[in-house]
Amino acid sequence: MNAECPLELRSSRKRRPALRARRTATALLAVVIASTVAASGCGATHPSPSPGQAASPPANLASSLTPAGVPGRDWGKAELVEQPPGDPLRTQEPYSGGLGHPARYQGGQADLLDVVAGGLGYTAVGFLDTATGPRAAAWASIDGRRWTLVADFPTSDGSLVRSVANGSHGLVAVGADGRDAAAWRSADGLTWQRSPSTASVAGSRPLEFLSVTATPGGYAAVGYEGPSVSVARPAFWFSTDGIQWERLATPPGAAAGRAEAVAAGEGTVVAVGTAGTTERPTGGLAWTSRDGRAWTPVDGAQPFEAGKVHGVSPGRDGFVAVGADLENKKAIVWRSTADGRTWTRAPDAPSLDNYGLPIELRDVTLAGSTYIGVGHLLFGTQYSSGVIWSSPDGETWTRAPDSPMFQQAKVVAVVGDARRAVAVGSYGAPDFFIPTIWVSPPGG
Repeated sequence: MNAECPLELRSSRKRRPALRARRTATALLAVVIASTVAASGCGATHPSPSPGQAASPPANLASSLTPAGVPGRDWGKAELVEQPPGDPLRTQEPYSGGLGHPARYQGGQADLLDVVAGGLGYTAVGFLDTATGPRAAAWASIDGRRWTLVADFPTSDGSLVRSVANGSHGLVAVGADGRDAAAWRSADGLTWQRSPSTASVAGSRPLEFLSVTATPGGYAAVGYEGPSVSVARPAFWFSTDGIQWERLATPPGAAAGRAEAVAAGEGTVVAVGTAGTTERPTGGLAWTSRDGRAWTPVDGAQPFEAGKVHGVSPGRDGFVAVGADLENKKAIVWRSTADGRTWTRAPDAPSLDNYGLPIELRDVTLAGSTYIGVGHLLFGTQYSSGVIWSSPDGETWTRAPDSPMFQQAKVVAVVGDARRAVAVGSYGAPDFFIPTIWVSPPGG
């Protein structure tokens, strides 16, 4: 549910890596299941204790007897996130300028942009970062810890997947392919069907889906019409099955901007975004709908006038939205009433500040009784560090302890339930982009 990484950002690579060997969906499922069984310790032997040492229970039993950690505070990296062919960390000569940047594209790179519970267990989406630009991709996992890159994802060069939702017709993913909005559907997260290109997703001006959510009647999606930078207008779509999409009328009063995220609660669907242009944002935007088909803008600029709104999630008694101020110097959280029509800004706090340097929240979820927000901050102008926040009420937020696993990382999306939270993003910017996934609690 995020709106980073325009198609143009990483299209200037110099050569394309070898094509991935094709595998069948059946083989993919076998690999994921086998790796998960192996990771669980099935069939493994456990060493005997040395003399005088108390015997310890097997690891799988011990994890059920001891606390796995605090959701939102304690995190661990996924054991495996399959990358495309190549090695982005291979040592090689830098550019002649001596800045240490890689001289050539080395493969093995991808960006993860969203994650959802569904399919085998969890499904993540994003794009492969190839020598010729982005190429839409999906990953599948049973437990959130070991991830397989889906083979034969039906797409073309110059495409990406921004968002994924799980609904009555299965998984639906949305994004862009060239100048057109694009959508895909899957029953299991392994085999995907591409939505046909119609006038609702293709036109004389560029169109792009940025976010999708499941509703009782189908799937609601939001995005924009226009260039990936500069002036664009919010755009709204609806589909009953995730394959055939209807472009909806733009709500009255919609100015320049983008609808960046959408979420469905009890009887209400909320969309949020940012007015202005990517270079000069002028404030946040919000819309509500009863069914995802007809949208009404939230009246008045307050309390969004001071910020950009990137993510939204249903909560216990309303919605929670997250973003940053217009200069990216403070992370911001907003809370709404159950109908999404009245919003208040959570108090500023040291946990939401980066001492005058860039910081932002990108996404938020409710995991059991805990709200979890994800984002990143910058050291200087280039090097990022992933940041995780948690809150019992959406009002007061605590930043998770700094950890090496989040250094030089960007965390852009999160999904949660009563058992665990799974966050996705990448590591290595600005020189390379390695797909990375984190799980909380690590033993949950």
